[in-house]
Amino acid sequence: MLSASDKMKDEFKNAIIDAKVSRQAWDLPKVLENLKEKNNIKDIVIIHLGSNYKINKQKFKANLLSLESKKIFLINCVIPDPWEEQVNTTIKEIAEEMENVEMIDWYAVAKNKKDLFYKDATHPNEEGVKEYINLLKTELTKHLKKGH
Repeated sequence: MLSASDKMKDEFKNAIIDAKVSRQAWDLPKVLENLKEKNNIKDIVIIHLGSNYKINKQKFKANLLSLESKKIFLINCVIPDPWEEQVNTTIKEIAEEMENVEMIDWYAVAKNKKDLFYKDATHPNEEGVKEYINLLKTELTKHLKKGH
């Protein structure tokens, strides 16, 4: 998300974007706490974690419970690391198990499309950022049309 944050600010004018290098899934409670203290949690929350390491499903779900009045979108990962499958499976399961959570399938859009990424095969390049933002716009538009 960090590599797309500047373009996201242009596209989603009212969004609060909190992205940081090497953020881990276990940083989520601290991030949410800081955002709540500043009253910076909107009705729709988009979380993209797991690129840097595995997600502990129980702890992650427990953290999401504090956002039960919000609509949450979890974005899965495209990474060349051995935990990619664990992260994406965990995100999919959480989205299926929690009523207010949906998964945004970045993996389906971007996997095996090397032209969307820098050499690290994790961070989207300029073309990848466009695809990433288009995916977010598409998914958020679908959600808003459903009347949620």
